[in-house]
Amino acid sequence: MKRIVGIDFGTTFTRISVIKDGKPILIPVQSEHGLLPSMVLYTPSKTILVGQKAQDHYFLYPKSGVLHVKRYVGQNIQFTLNGRTFSAEELSTYIFKEIKTRAESFLGEVLTQAVVTVPTYFNHFQRQGIQQAAEAAGFQVLQLLNEPTAAALAYHLDQTPQAQKIMVCDLGGGTFDIAILEMDQEFCKVRSSSGDSHLGGVEWDRALYRFFEQRITTEFGLRALFPPFVKDKLWKHCEKLKEALSSQEKAVLSTPILSGERGFCLKNYSYTMTQAEYGMLTQPLVERLSFPIKRALSMARLGAQELDAILLVGGTTFNPHIRSHLERLLGRPLYTGIDPERIVVYGAAWRAAHLEGSQSCNALKEVIPLSLRMKINQNPSFTLIRKNTPIPIRQSQSLMIKDPLEVIDIQLHQGVYEIMKEDYLMARINLKSILPTLTFPAQILISVEVDENGLIAVTIQDHKTQTVHSVKLENVRSISYRKVALVLEKNKSIPISSLQDWQQRAQHVQELIDLSEKFLNHFSNRLSIKMKQKIATCVDLLKHPTQETSFEALSHSMDHLGQILSYFYGVERAPIHDG
Repeated sequence: MKRIVGIDFGTTFTRISVIKDGKPILIPVQSEHGLLPSMVLYTPSKTILVGQKAQDHYFLYPKSGVLHVKRYVGQNIQFTLNGRTFSAEELSTYIFKEIKTRAESFLGEVLTQAVVTVPTYFNHFQRQGIQQAAEAAGFQVLQLLNEPTAAALAYHLDQTPQAQKIMVCDLGGGTFDIAILEMDQEFCKVRSSSGDSHLGGVEWDRALYRFFEQRITTEFGLRALFPPFVKDKLWKHCEKLKEALSSQEKAVLSTPILSGERGFCLKNYSYTMTQAEYGMLTQPLVERLSFPIKRALSMARLGAQELDAILLVGGTTFNPHIRSHLERLLGRPLYTGIDPERIVVYGAAWRAAHLEGSQSCNALKEVIPLSLRMKINQNPSFTLIRKNTPIPIRQSQSLMIKDPLEVIDIQLHQGVYEIMKEDYLMARINLKSILPTLTFPAQILISVEVDENGLIAVTIQDHKTQTVHSVKLENVRSISYRKVALVLEKNKSIPISSLQDWQQRAQHVQELIDLSEKFLNHFSNRLSIKMKQKIATCVDLLKHPTQETSFEALSHSMDHLGQILSYFYGVERAPIHDG
């Protein structure tokens, strides 16, 4: 019988676990604590370093490594490290390979199958990215298990298996997930889910970092310098300070700074922070926890007093300010009987053991955490599958087309909000490119299926021929939306009113031209002839201006291209991540 492992691929650390003698154990990876830092570094000598080794060398090569890799999965953000370009999925693969190698050495057997946990609020591309990274490392991913569900399984199997309503508050390194579940001896049913995909322990680190960066700058003025190695040291000491203040009334941050006083000299900066000061500094972050919790209760149609247990998940929940805030908000004590940093990977291990047949486990009934919406041409969008609908599920939409000249543009969005423009564009479909031999009038059936892993599949069927075509979901931000956002921001910064302005902006204009041409080539089959002509005309004007070309015309062309790219990629809503 092949052993199946449980993997918690975290923003800060990655863990792997198996069930041994009826109990979950954490497999030691690079350290006796079983933690692998989720970091990858590519050295100038072209060597890949993963985990603790990457952290140890980050001081020497601060521009060669990527922290918190998980935050970038599914977003097509590219990292150039020492002349080589990596995707977030490729970097994640190295992390999965490392834990696979270490676990195989520890267990003395080859591992090929795994249950991998993901944040509840991860969309299709993020889930798919993690699955592909694990598969590239040699794992067959039998299930993508939502992190709060994994935690609930670990808790329920550790306690008396009676019927309970459980709330899981999962505040990890990069995301905040809330799930309310009903559990008994047979089933684990998710009632509702909520969260904030940009709220995690990293935000507390960043709050401390910005506090000290500002304080050091105020104290030393222009003499304070922040080269990469100083920034790295300060960030690391902020992480240690955060950890210390989780259990102490006060703690000391001591970090090197570079001062321009009398040339360049390395000094030591020291500051004692109290619990009260830390609480005031991070109070806005703590307050952000309230809304997702209230929303989850509302969607589950439950009051806090009806909950049987409130589980804390993630190292950030050791923070006493967070715990006291949750107790005040929910009016009841929190369960802390299982290590918040291990409960997710233990749940994954239990689920893995169930799939391999060595342990019994509750049957899972998951829900889709993000609504799926559809928009056809310029008609109002509509919800095809509402969030918190049980999965797997399949929904279809029939479409009648009478005019052969009509251009049918179909958009599929996935997102938290009910406002279309705030959803994430999953697919943009031009029917004629998929069904070029369509005869009119035509009746089309568009079907969207969500499997138990939260992954989406789309098919289109011609009613006359009964031919079914699969639609490949492409991340329409395949040109990094970080890059799109940066390029558009640069081209908004300086108005063109003179030849000098035009010359100063030459590099930014060229970036916009390159981006527009890539966009045109990549999505040519999805654009109308009129749209393609507009883009080509604007690009040609910017590439070949004449003496008769006015600065107003140049500005207009740049604005027009910016509006098209902004609409298509949604970059006005896209966060520009650190890294």
